[in-house]
Amino acid sequence: TLRQDQRGELLLQTGKRQAAIDLLTENAAAVIRHFGELSREYAENRSRLAAAVREDHKSYAAAVVHRREALTAAAGVYAEGDEDYMPYLALLAEDTRFSNAHDDALLLYQRLTELEKEHRGETPQYGYYLLKSGMVYADREKWEQALPKLKKGWKLYEPHCTDPSQYYLNQRFLFNAHFNSGDTEGALPYLRKMQEFVNSNPTVPPSFFALLLTDVANNYEMTGVPDTAYVYYQRAGIMMSDIFGEDHVRTITERYRLAKFNRDYGNYEEAIAGYQGVADWLEANPDQRELIQVYPEIGLFYTYADMSDYRRALEMYPAAIERSLKVYGPYQLITSEIHMTAANGLRETGQTEASKEMFLTWADSYAVYLDRVLRWFSENRQQKLLEAEDFINDFLLSFAFDSQDKRLIDKGFEIAVQRKNILFERLLERKELARSGNTRTADLWARRRATGEALSDYYSRPGGTDAPEFAALQQTFIEINDQIAAASAESFVQNNSDPAQLRNALPPRTAAVETVRFRYYPKNHQASDSVFYIAYLLRPNRDPQRVFLFEEKEPGSISATRHLYASAPDAVNWHTLLADKLLPLLTDIDTLCYAPTGLLHRVNWAAVPVDDKQTLSDRFALRLLPGIRGLLYDRRDRDIQNTALLYGGADYNASVQPEAAAADDMQTENESVEFIYSERALRGQAWDYLPWTLREAEKVAKILENEGFKTHLLTGKKATEASFKQIGKDSPSPRILHLATHGYFFPDPTESDTETEGIRSARHPLIRSGLIMAGANAAWTGERTEDDAEDGILTAYEISQMNLKNTELIVLSACDTGLGDLMGNEGVYGLQRAFKIAGAKYILMSLWSVDDKKTYEFMTRFYELYQEKGKSVQEAYQVAQNEMRARYAKPFNPRNWAGFVLVE
Repeated sequence: TLRQDQRGELLLQTGKRQAAIDLLTENAAAVIRHFGELSREYAENRSRLAAAVREDHKSYAAAVVHRREALTAAAGVYAEGDEDYMPYLALLAEDTRFSNAHDDALLLYQRLTELEKEHRGETPQYGYYLLKSGMVYADREKWEQALPKLKKGWKLYEPHCTDPSQYYLNQRFLFNAHFNSGDTEGALPYLRKMQEFVNSNPTVPPSFFALLLTDVANNYEMTGVPDTAYVYYQRAGIMMSDIFGEDHVRTITERYRLAKFNRDYGNYEEAIAGYQGVADWLEANPDQRELIQVYPEIGLFYTYADMSDYRRALEMYPAAIERSLKVYGPYQLITSEIHMTAANGLRETGQTEASKEMFLTWADSYAVYLDRVLRWFSENRQQKLLEAEDFINDFLLSFAFDSQDKRLIDKGFEIAVQRKNILFERLLERKELARSGNTRTADLWARRRATGEALSDYYSRPGGTDAPEFAALQQTFIEINDQIAAASAESFVQNNSDPAQLRNALPPRTAAVETVRFRYYPKNHQASDSVFYIAYLLRPNRDPQRVFLFEEKEPGSISATRHLYASAPDAVNWHTLLADKLLPLLTDIDTLCYAPTGLLHRVNWAAVPVDDKQTLSDRFALRLLPGIRGLLYDRRDRDIQNTALLYGGADYNASVQPEAAAADDMQTENESVEFIYSERALRGQAWDYLPWTLREAEKVAKILENEGFKTHLLTGKKATEASFKQIGKDSPSPRILHLATHGYFFPDPTESDTETEGIRSARHPLIRSGLIMAGANAAWTGERTEDDAEDGILTAYEISQMNLKNTELIVLSACDTGLGDLMGNEGVYGLQRAFKIAGAKYILMSLWSVDDKKTYEFMTRFYELYQEKGKSVQEAYQVAQNEMRARYAKPFNPRNWAGFVLVE
């Protein structure tokens, strides 16, 4: 009986596969009779039969049946996890993968990795199983989940990989995972390794060289060199044809790639011919359908849509969506985009109701896809993804905007709420996971903070990013973030943007306004030059309402926003652009929660007039939120203690004693110095001493001490960057953190900027925003500082690395602290974002340059109301601001009293 089975093995090895199948099938009964169904011998019989079926019929599904029988037999002999048991499980996983049962294959590879780690640790074999898991995700184009498994698996397995073919193919998977998830820079090292491998191995199979040509073509296409890409695609196709013949699956695959390229670059007739040729080949070779990753139905659907031939595109839709659902599932980007294209096609052909239904399907599919993919991506890659797919968000909002259907208004609201601050919230969730006791992520976050602090020094230093060690440090930071993303991905819950739940979170007589900015796509699916601002209004017991506010060109530039408060008739101002649009819908409302976007981040809604005598702050208690989903946040986990740390009267020059300077400067009550607008400092001027900041900090400290606070006041030379960066390291951060000093912000540098070094021209937005601490003038005016010494320039990037989770209130009594780069739905990339990432609950900050004496008056009154009068942070802020307005009422000039906003 054993010899018969061995003979079947020999037949299989010599290519007589059908004879092997017949013999092994016939011999099975004898094997069972002699050894039993739960035996090593029967396991081997079934395993050999699976291999024979797979080789002869290319039927992986049939092979899987026999692989399962082999595994059951092996389980009767070996313990689960035994070295003799594992190959049976691995072979079942492999054939399951090639039968396109991807979900089952993933479960099997997951079990393999669990058993290997449990019994033998993170061995090279464990790495090999991780690689295989990554390949299954790659098969489904779930690159975000594929990449961490491929990278970790290869790191463990690479030193032990002796098979050149396997080495090459693993590099190729890693290249494609980086490449297709938008990380073209991360893909390039693997492309170089493949090129080196092919060039240095004369015995490499010719097919590998052809595959390399395809990858090089991909790279040229993605980096904007389509003509060269086309040449490489053609060469790859010719080579595959020469090696394998015209009808081989690899040749057909290259034809498919070339057809896709032609479609992408507008060569529609060539694309249709290419796709149709592949479709004809599949029809003639139906048994090859599951073995080749080509989907001409999808290609033809997109090509006809690109040609605006929507009738033919819609005819292809059923076949295209059926194939996409089978291969990718309902929540992958390609499936979502097929729904998107069909929704537009139905609208263009006048099928209005059908287009609405398709829109809702598309929106739901994309929302789940986006939520899932962002779980796996680190911050940098999340940002790149959202930038690359920004047009999808714009198109979704445009489609919803064009309809008065309640379902589409509700869906537009959900889209706006889901996308607002989505990257910020994912980052906070990862930080919370690290704080919850997860040792793995806590370890990674500690490394991330240390690496981030080191990077911030290079970012700030003139020529720092050109230092040879900077690139390596930056790569380490990226890898740590990737590891954090992978370690925390399964712990996320989907962001809640359900109107009903948000509505239920509203207190009585409270309304919430979510503003959203998007480029308008009219019905022809082409972007217009109009950028719309709309508001979604949510009130108790009512469905969301949509209000058109204005086009971005109406208020003008960012710098113009601060000049549009006066309520002049027949003029563009915030009264006409904002208040007039919303007030008719805010009857019976006492509290207004609002979340700005775009230019509206530069507007203090409290100063917006509603008539000749009143502003919005007279009508409503105002709450400024990053996004109205913040209504659902629970902040009871803070370890609140009555401690306060205050900075004021900083000595920006190392040689000047600030206490003495303060005595001279404060001889008269009326003397004050304005916080310097940071553009002045672009000319290399030093920062002026601010006499009222010392008085302000001392006054606030006294108020807090009278209310039982333990305060610590740092002034003069002690108001250092180094002291600030110690906060939260050895003990919980203080309840109140008050900084009275200069702030700075520089806009995104352009190609024509003459400044090429340091903070002013830094590409990272959190470097171009920050606070000026003691001793900063030396570095700011170009003098060198000691290598290990802090330079006194506290960047937002450095602040973002800190832990201020136990801080209830941050007061930035400085100029420009509310400014920063406006980054789409993520809001302001500056000090505001930095302190939010660090964990503060409330941030009181400025929108423009403010007089330091008036700031002293405002801050003193704010703290008196907040502590002595027992008001909440929001109430104290609003009352103090209204009192300042009354004091400086005439002429109407918000610059004198509305410079500060409170972000929750």
